[in-house]
Amino acid sequence: LKPLNVWYTDENNWKISAEIIRDRLNFNYPKIYNDTLMYKIMLDASGQYTEENPDRKVFSKIATLSDAKETIMKVYNLSHGMRQVVYLIGWQKGGHDFSYPYPYKLPFNPNCGTIEEFNALREELKKYNVELSLHDNFDDAYLSDEYVINKDIVCLDSYGNPWKGWMWAGGMSYIIDPKVYIETGEMKSRIEQTVKDYGIESTYHLDVLTSEVRRYNFKQGSLLSAGEGIKYKKEIIDEFNKKGIDVTSETLSLPFIGKIGYAQNTRYRFNSNLFYGDRLVPLTTIGFHGVTPYKVGADGSCESILWSIALGGSCCLDIETNFNSTAVSRNLYLSTIPMSKLAYKRVTSIETDKNSW
Repeated sequence: LKPLNVWYTDENNWKISAEIIRDRLNFNYPKIYNDTLMYKIMLDASGQYTEENPDRKVFSKIATLSDAKETIMKVYNLSHGMRQVVYLIGWQKGGHDFSYPYPYKLPFNPNCGTIEEFNALREELKKYNVELSLHDNFDDAYLSDEYVINKDIVCLDSYGNPWKGWMWAGGMSYIIDPKVYIETGEMKSRIEQTVKDYGIESTYHLDVLTSEVRRYNFKQGSLLSAGEGIKYKKEIIDEFNKKGIDVTSETLSLPFIGKIGYAQNTRYRFNSNLFYGDRLVPLTTIGFHGVTPYKVGADGSCESILWSIALGGSCCLDIETNFNSTAVSRNLYLSTIPMSKLAYKRVTSIETDKNSW
C-alpha cells in the first residue's frame, strides 16, 4: 500500500493548497521558448465562412506564404529582432480543420503555396531568428473523398456509433482513439513523414491535445478509459520528444502540466462570476506560474494585461487574420516581453486585497 498524505489546517487559506500543488510538481521544462514570441498565422480558414454566418467573413480571406512572411517581418521589425516561433494554421489541403488525420498524405494547401516554398521560407526565416512550424491536430478525424479513413482509429460511443466531436469547417469531426492510433503505427508514421517533409526541428503545435482529457472508446474488445486516453496522449508527445521536438498545445489541463513547453490558451474568464460575491482565487499564480508559459486571452485593457502577467501568460499577438501594428505593439511591449522576463520563475508568495495584488 502506498502512504497517503493529508494536509489539514484551521486556516481558511487557499495559498496552502496552491503551495502543495506547486511543490508536488516534478518537471523538466524546455527552455527553447525563453525570450520568444509565440503566435499563429491563419493561412486559410475560408471553409468556415458561410452566408448563414456573415460574422465569419473575416476568415474568407486566404493568406499565402508570401503574406505570412510579410507579417513575420513586420513583427521582426516591431520587436527589434526578438526570437519568434510561428505556427501556420490552414496549411493543409482544404484549409483549417480539413484533411485530418491525413494532411501529411496530401499536398500543401495549393491556395497558399507549395511544400517546396514552405521549406524555402522556413530556411530563409532562420536568418531573422524565426522558427516556422505548423498547427496540426491528432485528436480529430474527418470523412473525405480525398482518402479512405481507417475507421479502427475512431472511437465508438455507448451506442456503438462513431463518436462525433463537433461540426467544424471540414464537416463533422470524429474522435480518434489515441491507443489504437498508436498501436496501428499510424501515429508514428504521421510524425515521421511530417517531420521529414516539413523539416520540423524543435517545436510543433497539436490543437486540442491537452485541452480534452476525456477520451473514451466503447468498442468491444478495445475499451478505452479517460485515464488510459491521457496515458496514450502523452505517448504521442513522447514520440515527438524522441526527435528533439517539443509539443505545444491549445488549452492546458492539469495532467499535461510540465509535459508540454507552451500552451496557447487558458480557461480563465477575468470578469465573470458564478455566484454573487464570489472571487477568483489566483491558484494558477502560485501553483503553475513558471511551469508552462501560455497565452492568455486578454482583451488589451490594462486590467486584463496585468491579469495575464500574474497568471503566467502573455497576451496574444492578435495577427491571425489582420495585422494591426498598434495592437501588436501594445501587447508586445506591455505584456509579452515583460512576461518573458518572468517565465519559468516560481511565485513563492502572494498578497491580495480588494483592488490589488
